[in-house]
Amino acid sequence: MLAETADTLKVYLLGRFEVVRGDAPVPGHAWRRRRPADLLKLVALAPGRALPRERVVEALWPGRDHASGANNLHRALYDLRQILGGRWVDLDRGQVRLRTGAWVDVEAFETAAGAGDPAALELAAALYRGPLAPEDLHAAWLAERRAELRRRFAAVALSAAGSLAGRGEAGKAIPLLRRAADADPLSEPVHHLLARLLAEAGRRAEALRQVEVAEEALRAAGREPGEPLRALRAAIQRGEVGPTPGGAGYDGARRVAMRLLGTADPPPLRGRPAALGLIEALAGRGCGGLVLLGEPGVGKTRLAVEGARLAQSRGAVVLAGTTAGADGRPYGPFADAFADYYRAGGTAGSDPFAEGPAAGGVEGEKLRLFEAVRGALRAVGGGKPVYLLLDEVDEVDESSANLVHYLLRGAEALPLAVVATCREESVRAGEPVRTLLAHLDAEKLARGARLQRLDLGATREQLADLLGVEPPAPLAAQFHRVADGNPYRAEELARAWREGGRLPTGDLAAAIRERAGRLGPEAGALLAAGAVAGRRFDLAVAATAADLPEEASRAAAERCLEAQLLDEDDGALRFHHALAREALLQAIPAPRRAA
Repeated sequence: MLAETADTLKVYLLGRFEVVRGDAPVPGHAWRRRRPADLLKLVALAPGRALPRERVVEALWPGRDHASGANNLHRALYDLRQILGGRWVDLDRGQVRLRTGAWVDVEAFETAAGAGDPAALELAAALYRGPLAPEDLHAAWLAERRAELRRRFAAVALSAAGSLAGRGEAGKAIPLLRRAADADPLSEPVHHLLARLLAEAGRRAEALRQVEVAEEALRAAGREPGEPLRALRAAIQRGEVGPTPGGAGYDGARRVAMRLLGTADPPPLRGRPAALGLIEALAGRGCGGLVLLGEPGVGKTRLAVEGARLAQSRGAVVLAGTTAGADGRPYGPFADAFADYYRAGGTAGSDPFAEGPAAGGVEGEKLRLFEAVRGALRAVGGGKPVYLLLDEVDEVDESSANLVHYLLRGAEALPLAVVATCREESVRAGEPVRTLLAHLDAEKLARGARLQRLDLGATREQLADLLGVEPPAPLAAQFHRVADGNPYRAEELARAWREGGRLPTGDLAAAIRERAGRLGPEAGALLAAGAVAGRRFDLAVAATAADLPEEASRAAAERCLEAQLLDEDDGALRFHHALAREALLQAIPAPRRAA
């Protein structure tokens, strides 16, 4: 049921203990007495949500006589009613029951896990946020169920990761398998698939380390690794498992989507008929320039990635470069585009930036590099058009701006289509992007398209994609009002809805910080350090700044990846959206940033 009501109760036990009544979490201080929380957990986990009174007393007050145990139970029931504001847990004819209208994440996880289809398995994996009741690790009555749920999650995650990998979404499968390996360190199939996907992604050292971790865990438990794991190690060492060599191994459109959107198969593009027409026309011509302008989160990158898919379907070779992580280095987005092409299996031509950029200030050397880039693009295309996506050119350096201008002057001869994304406010405030766009406009080398916010109908279509079900009209209107037609805001609100069953009451930045806060203090420290480091950052550097041990930092990173606050980007981490980084950065005082 998607409509919000005040009379709802959600009980979260996986990875944390949290109770949400209506649209508000029950504050932590309300659980200062331990037994009301224990009683709620016990009944929520019981088959049919009911237990005989004697079983409850025996579990929570072992060794007490009948009268004393009954008094304790009645006191706990009274306290629980005061906390929850009603008779959600009650004693009925000798049975302690949880009302049927309550939602329990463990029950939802087991239902989704039992369904078996890929979508249900992915939902189950998302619902499992960590071990059962981690705040009660020493409670004997929870131990058996906790172990059972760990094993169930590992099996679910293995199946879901296999489906993701089969669809080419190894970037989502890898963090899921890491969580499965943490939950069940003795599962050889989990370690095997994880190591194979790492090797296929070109991360050979990580893959071999994963095999070592599996072997160490198995031997510590008195078991020898099986033949499949040993054979995989040997194959990785011989170089037989890795990115497909040759140009045929490069799928630019999926690669670009994975890098810039965090998924190789993004949801449908909604509410952009006019802008999509411009993209389709450019893909059909195979040459020219288009600059997508708009506010942060309005969907510029999503539209540019759609253009990559269209261009590739018409025979173009797709490359993408971003200023994220370039730190203003000369030719940063171009060097990023070529480096990513060759990392992903492309072999045509050679990287013009392999030996570093040309020295600044020498006109002849600059022209030599410009010609080398033009030649490399021609070789990559091999007679076909090249679609070059330049993301976030609002942060572009002067050298890159000059190179864009130079290439678009000869775009028809290459042929080359350049699509750039740019924050609209940067055109008014920033150099050198303002100069670049002025030159492109004056010489009619590129068109500009300003993306507006989505109307209510498009927002409702987007919500149906995000939630997996058509939302009721009142809920869609509420989302549209709170998101103000901004697609990224609607995406964040949908995640908050799925995770907490309610719409955040604050602005977008507050909603992002609230989601980050639910991942735990170590994830929060890692995200803060990463936000200071930049849009793209190295895990080891951020972990050092956050004073996190290696294992803790890796586990925190996996939680952030699973929550889609971060994406993997060739061994580094990248904020899923620039707005996510900005929201976290705003909350860090200046002295802490400096530290």
